[in-house]
Amino acid sequence: MKLGDLVQMRQRVFWMAKGNPYLTYTSLTGIIIEVRESMLSVLYSDGKIKYNLAEYFEVLNESR
Repeated sequence: MKLGDLVQMRQRVFWMAKGNPYLTYTSLTGIIIEVRESMLSVLYSDGKIKYNLAEYFEVLNESR
């Protein structure tokens, strides 16, 4: 994953979040604005920026 990729949370994260009060699932798509070692900063379509593990996301469309 790299800057500018369009991503969405994986379906399995929904089930992980059901029992975890610190993890929130969203079905919104977002754009990667920052990449760290295993963390992503994602700008969602509602204007919010969230930080999560890269393994929680799947790439919908790669940037060029």
